[in-house]
Amino acid sequence: MVKTIHSSILASCYMTLIIFRMAFQVLGSGFEVISVGKKKLVRSVPTELNKDHNEILELAQAQGYVTVEEVERRFSWPSGRATDALETLLEEGLAMIDDGHRDCKRSFQV
Repeated sequence: MVKTIHSSILASCYMTLIIFRMAFQVLGSGFEVISVGKKKLVRSVPTELNKDHNEILELAQAQGYVTVEEVERRFSWPSGRATDALETLLEEGLAMIDDGHRDCKRSFQV
């Protein structure tokens, strides 16, 4: 019984992997899996994400969002650098603006 359940779960996992692999082949080379911190993301945007973008995505993993002030403080960046990186994430659909944050500061949901 246990062996049958284990085999069934294993077969299901293999099938999922095969489906994902086929989807990537069908969708083309514009898709790739990237590591950001402890998570894997599927990047489907043609824009090259640089170190700044990846650092912001990693920072946002803890709470799901960041603020410009938090990025500036954490990385000792000037305001323009933090804003530029966040705007790129917005343009590429990797972040959303949340003006309803509990401390009345604009946050970026990532």
